[in-house]
Amino acid sequence: MKSEKSSSYFIEELIGKVAKRMSIDALSANFALEKLNTLVQVPETSKPEIWERAYKIADAYFEPSPSIAVNYKVLAVEQKEQNVAVGMNLSSPGFAAMFVMMGVFFAGAAMVAERHHGTLARLLTTPTSKFSIISGEMLGFFLLGLVQFLILILFGQYVLGVNWGNSPFGVALLTVSYVLAVTGLGTLLSVFVRTSGQAGAFAVLVSMVTSMIGGSWWPIEIAPKFMQSIARFTPQYWAVNGFNKIITRGFGVSSVLSNFYVLIAIACVSLFASVVLFRFE
Repeated sequence: MKSEKSSSYFIEELIGKVAKRMSIDALSANFALEKLNTLVQVPETSKPEIWERAYKIADAYFEPSPSIAVNYKVLAVEQKEQNVAVGMNLSSPGFAAMFVMMGVFFAGAAMVAERHHGTLARLLTTPTSKFSIISGEMLGFFLLGLVQFLILILFGQYVLGVNWGNSPFGVALLTVSYVLAVTGLGTLLSVFVRTSGQAGAFAVLVSMVTSMIGGSWWPIEIAPKFMQSIARFTPQYWAVNGFNKIITRGFGVSSVLSNFYVLIAIACVSLFASVVLFRFE
């Protein structure tokens, strides 16, 4: 059994205390960097310097100083799997998703007006099938939404300074699938309203509420858990989540395939339901 007065036991205790102190300092630095990154997006090149500064500040609270010195060098800073998008990196894709949905929904109100004035009913007197008529209307809505989203992406990049990541194909997949989804939902909305005024009111209401819930207005990570679960039922959640993977985390197209599949599923279900339920009179 070792004596507490032996030199080997003393050295072992001293090293243990220093190691514990360094561990606490490192945890404090990690926590400080994580909290700072939730408030403002810290550049990758600045993270090691900020971490080291936080480490030294935490270490200064220990008194007295250790009897031995440890030389260290920061090689890398551990990355969290979920980075929170802030600033224009959140606002640009989030509000683009909201305004595109609103624009497509307002375009869907035109179908309600055509039905109210008997235009669609008169089209049925031609050899054109119901499916062709509705598909043509939807194609117009889709192209309108696609052009709107493209304009908002270019505005975000060249005016607001948003870096849309290194995966243009991933951005294109999300854009096309999202516009398809809101086209289907907008057409489905026109099935259940009777006047163009109702369609316009519901276009604003549904777009604003689902955008708020889906994470277009603020990071969905700060919402309660039950709200995050509800958000998964909105197309904005899957679009904004996918854009954040590309913009904030620097991921590639493979990371947004799940988002793409969900949006395509929403599009298919809503488009099919619109064709089946749509009334021409």
